[in-house]
Amino acid sequence: MYITNAVKCRPPGNRRPSRAEAETCGAYLTAQVETIAPDVVVALGQTAARAMFGPGAALSKLRGRWRSVDGVPVLATYHPAAILYNRRLFGKLAGDLARARRRAEG
Repeated sequence: MYITNAVKCRPPGNRRPSRAEAETCGAYLTAQVETIAPDVVVALGQTAARAMFGPGAALSKLRGRWRSVDGVPVLATYHPAAILYNRRLFGKLAGDLARARRRAEG
């Protein structure tokens, strides 16, 4: 397992990264994925989903569905911090992570 962030420096005030900030870090994220060559990628949250699928990506439409990015299967799901605000999402997040594990184990 390898954990990384879409944006390498947290924006001031812990706000969501801007599109420009995400684009600035995009090449670095791409290089990390290429170097690691993961069996699967789990994009946790909206920022990660947009980093993997493009700035117009909507987590609400992508969550729980496998997509391929440069030949790598990617599953978008909720960020674990979302559970702090909505406990009802826990089952969906846990289910998505279990699906990712099963796929990674082949």
